[in-house]
Amino acid sequence: MRLHDYPASGEALPESNAILIYLAEGTELLPDDPATRAQVMRWLFYEQGEIIPGIAGLRFRLQTGRLDPDSPAAEGRRAAGAAVLEVLDGHLREHDFLAGEAGFDLDDDYPAVRDWIARVEATPGHMNDLQPYPPNTRVGVGESIYG
Repeated sequence: MRLHDYPASGEALPESNAILIYLAEGTELLPDDPATRAQVMRWLFYEQGEIIPGIAGLRFRLQTGRLDPDSPAAEGRRAAGAAVLEVLDGHLREHDFLAGEAGFDLDDDYPAVRDWIARVEATPGHMNDLQPYPPNTRVGVGESIYG
């Protein structure tokens, strides 16, 4: 299957990880071996269920002024993010592949995660699309379902 073959029905594919799987199909990024492929899926599910709320959600809320950095809500998300980074760091101590910008010290506390990020950034074709949030994401300026 190639990108231009989808979708035959003209329907959209809105979920980010479904899009990633679709784009990786037939490439070295999505293994044919069922057990290895299941590990790819495992980390995609983990990203949505744990990394997004604990790290990306905290980053978004801090950078857009939705949370005070010292608030209990920020501390709770930071604790969840630290737990996520522990899991990632433990896995990456034993594996080469699988970020962290929400008040986490990757250099001292999560060296395997830091090294993994460097390997990902060194991958041919890597594109860093993490840009600062635009002004319309500030509280009271625009509308968001994320509060």
